Amino acid sequence: MRPRAAAARSREQRPAAGPAPARRESPPGSTTHETIPDAVPHKSSGWCSLGGVLIHRRAFLAAAVAVSAGSVAACDPLGTKPAAQPSQAPDVLLPLLHRTVALRDRYAEVLTAFPALQDRLGPLQEDHAQHVVALAREIGVPEKGPFPAASESAGPSAAASAPVPTEQSAALSDLAAREKSARQDAEAACLAAPSYRAALLGSIAACRAGHQEVLS
Repeated sequence: MRPRAAAARSREQRPAAGPAPARRESPPGSTTHETIPDAVPHKSSGWCSLGGVLIHRRAFLAAAVAVSAGSVAACDPLGTKPAAQPSQAPDVLLPLLHRTVALRDRYAEVLTAFPALQDRLGPLQEDHAQHVVALAREIGVPEKGPFPAASESAGPSAAASAPVPTEQSAALSDLAAREKSARQDAEAACLAAPSYRAALLGSIAACRAGHQEVLS
């Protein structure tokens, strides 16, 4: 075969060249031009070519979803807030604290009605005032109040609003009955309390038992 004929046949068998890469013009005022290849589909249905690099179409989709989700999370118009923590239950000693306050105040009422009993009842009232302070410290509330509402009825506290008896003997009997109820209240709280509170509640119960003897 002659050389010229072979060269001609070789040129006929070469595939036609593809379209030239797209040429993007630089912005006005620029003196240079650059050719940036566009992303074009590859012969394989799952791939595309970007700048001569084959990238799977699923990778494109995953990246788009990730960017979209990140953008939405970064500019949340509703300002989503974390779930609120449940409020803590009231301390089990709060009812006892309220009843102790009521007993202290009852002594003040009796002393107002019968000032002559100051020497006899004054120390007892001071004991109950100290019990209020000790219980408030144990619970973790201000010593002078105001105190949080108890989760149950204050019981004897409601009786504190009853008028003081007009007779001194009757007033003392009323205080003795209240001290008995208060002693039983402290004893029950002591038995139900954890060990680290038993000493405090036991001392309050013993003190109230002594008051009951003084008033009897």
